[in-house]
Amino acid sequence: MSRFAQGLGVEMTPPRYDGGHSLPTDNPATASSPTPEASVIIAYYKEPDLLARQLRALSLQENAPRFEVIIADNEGSSILPDVVRPFHNELDVHTIDASDRSGQDHARNQGVAAARGTLIALCDQDDIVSPSWLAALVAPLRESDVLATGPLRLDRINSRISWLTGQGLDASADPPSPVLSVPVIYLDYLPAAVGCNIGMRRSTFLALGGFDETLPGDEDSDLTWRCIENGIPLQVEPAAIVDYRLRSTAREVFHQRRTYMIYQTAFWVRSKSLGRPIRGMSFRWTITETLRLAPASLQSLLKGPDEQYAFAAHAGNILGNLEGQLKYRVIPATRNRLLEFRQSRRSR
Repeated sequence: MSRFAQGLGVEMTPPRYDGGHSLPTDNPATASSPTPEASVIIAYYKEPDLLARQLRALSLQENAPRFEVIIADNEGSSILPDVVRPFHNELDVHTIDASDRSGQDHARNQGVAAARGTLIALCDQDDIVSPSWLAALVAPLRESDVLATGPLRLDRINSRISWLTGQGLDASADPPSPVLSVPVIYLDYLPAAVGCNIGMRRSTFLALGGFDETLPGDEDSDLTWRCIENGIPLQVEPAAIVDYRLRSTAREVFHQRRTYMIYQTAFWVRSKSLGRPIRGMSFRWTITETLRLAPASLQSLLKGPDEQYAFAAHAGNILGNLEGQLKYRVIPATRNRLLEFRQSRRSR
């Protein structure tokens, strides 16, 4: 995309989340190296080769402030020390155990709690940060209390069909390079940053309670919205680019899209309960689209791998939405109506 999101703020003060736990405001770390200005947080789980590539990218940062890298191990990995060891001469890198509770949001929260820097930057183990990433991401944090983010580049480390599908384009499209994705309005409410490219003041992150670990997913959208609702604008820094890794096979993209849509429904229900003016969600539409999948599936089998990949992504979206609506909307609403009916019968 060629247009960048602008900082936004709204006059709302919703309930503060504590993420299902209490985040410490003091820093327990006792590292002997000089105190960094920034702390880069990476949640780790079972991808040692990709983590090594990300650490290499971090070692090549240009004009960056003094920073440390904290790897929050959500796996309890026995090989992680071997992955990190080659980078000790190039990076101030530490690992912490975050395997007491599963989930990327938990690992990120634990990483921030252990951080020594006053500024934090979040990236993922399977992506690749650009050389200008950290310097660009933390620069606005020195002047203003904002949530900083940057573009996700899609066309450098992914197949053509994966980034075309990710952008909602068909195989005939020819967008200009580089192909960048930036925050857009989500659920017709506010823009949402992606958790693999976020910069904040550590004190602000802790004051907001960090990532909400009671959500099954979409915790980065939730954090972004809570920032904006509390007067902390979202600011896109064009040079804070991350090469974002997409799923490479039809099976992988189906699973990812299905999971994302289940998470989106849970987040939708939470947001509605908070009174956020988000768009509606139609169960009838989902049923209609689900019924259309069977013939479309047969047609995709007669086509090439690109069409099958695109169909898998679409099917994952629809079936994930169906599963999410059943789990978080239809079944709870039906259960509540039955309870109300039984109570009304007893009161007669």
